[in-house]
Amino acid sequence: MNRQKTILIVDDEVDFLDNLKQFFMLHGYRCLGAVDGRKALEQMDEHAPDLVMIDVLMPQVDGYTFVREMQRRDLKAKCIVITAKKQLKDLFRLEHIDAFFEKPVDLDALLVKVESLLS
Repeated sequence: MNRQKTILIVDDEVDFLDNLKQFFMLHGYRCLGAVDGRKALEQMDEHAPDLVMIDVLMPQVDGYTFVREMQRRDLKAKCIVITAKKQLKDLFRLEHIDAFFEKPVDLDALLVKVESLLS
């Protein structure tokens, strides 16, 4: 039996975070949330999610630092960056993330990407 896939959503905009969690839970995913990168790293250690969706500009530990720390720790979760900062796309491409989405996010396109990454 396949275990339910877990997504960790990290964003300091609480409404956006809650909306994404609800959307993906409706599609059968287990969802965790964190409002900054420091809390997200704690969630990574505790729950080992299959996929992380992370914003870039956040308090404590920003998205870029989080991605670098994930790689340093050799954490195997897939990673999608979601941000309003379009100009950061090339920077994250260098970090070998799995996908980059701009806000406002097309939820249907995001769902398709998540399903393909987790299949």
